[in-house]
Amino acid sequence: MKALKYKTDVYDGALAWSHGFSHEIEEIFIPHYGIGFNLVNDRLNVFKLKEPRQSKKTKEIEIEPEFAAMLEKYLNLEKNIKEKAKIYFPSH
Repeated sequence: MKALKYKTDVYDGALAWSHGFSHEIEEIFIPHYGIGFNLVNDRLNVFKLKEPRQSKKTKEIEIEPEFAAMLEKYLNLEKNIKEKAKIYFPSH
């Protein structure tokens, strides 16, 4: 399955953003699913995207279709878990 791998700048919070302290990470966007993901400091981040974020050095890669489907299931599971968790935190 086709995907785009690119580098993008991210910030560790509003203070870092306001002072221009960014760092570069690698990220992958899967157009078919509208999903982006990255692995930063051993943490997997998966999220919906309409298009790749502002990027540098974009290249097309192939990823396993099964893995892309797993990421979509992961997002759906996360959404369902979050909705269930709200039962125990009614103020959210």
